[in-house]
Amino acid sequence: MNHAIVIILSIVALEMLFQLTFTRFYFQVGIPIFRRTIKCHFGGKPIPSPDEIEWFMPESRHQQLCFRSLDSSNIGFRERFFDLKALFFHYTPVMHGLLSFDLRRGVISVTGYVNWSTVALIFVFFFLVKDKDVILLFAVGSAAILGIIYGIQAKRFSNVAEVAADLVSSKS
Repeated sequence: MNHAIVIILSIVALEMLFQLTFTRFYFQVGIPIFRRTIKCHFGGKPIPSPDEIEWFMPESRHQQLCFRSLDSSNIGFRERFFDLKALFFHYTPVMHGLLSFDLRRGVISVTGYVNWSTVALIFVFFFLVKDKDVILLFAVGSAAILGIIYGIQAKRFSNVAEVAADLVSSKS
């Protein structure tokens, strides 16, 4: 049991480090669990900056999203760790995002990659617990909670794609 706790805490600490520093491979490689693609006409407009995207995101009672450029066509994003505004509507994210601009194909896409800590917690629990009734109860409860969080994040990640598409659209 102690080894499992050390493993989980190590994974959580490493993941937090990668999220805080916006480590490129962490935001560009992983298990995708969300995808939204929008075809748009860039019309010669530059790719919006992370600050522009953050500014135009709809108000939310949840943690604010923060964005950082990873390279010339990719922006990583995640929920802020500490956000006093969202103190009562805080959730533990199950995914982090990558916003990509493909100028050649005229496509903006958002990919949500599952957080390592989510996978680690589920795996360790199922590995350690031997009681089938507890596993079943945990599985049903976890699926419900993770499903709700995923739904919240999927809506927010979809909003990221829409905001980015609006910012580069030649309609304005």
